[in-house]
Amino acid sequence: MTALGRADLVLGAFDAEHPDLSLAGLTARTGLPRTTVFRIASNMLAVGWLVRRNGRYRVGDRLSELASTTRPHARMRAGVRPWRPERSRPAACRWTGGS
Repeated sequence: MTALGRADLVLGAFDAEHPDLSLAGLTARTGLPRTTVFRIASNMLAVGWLVRRNGRYRVGDRLSELASTTRPHARMRAGVRPWRPERSRPAACRWTGGS
């Protein structure tokens, strides 16, 4: 497995139920040796991909910054609802589907 593949395993260890993990937790969830996880996590800390507080790791803001560059309008799209013309017309003007 490549270094990038191992880094992907480390990032994949985090999810909604596990937003922060100890080194032991990362090791258990990735299946990688502890020294490998420590080395990868240290490198990810250095570039901001992870942050560490009180001995626990979290995904860092740098990854969010990078991800936001791929879809600059994602936040706007999330808040916009599709236009539904049947809801914008008065009830008397709506087609009921009858023949």
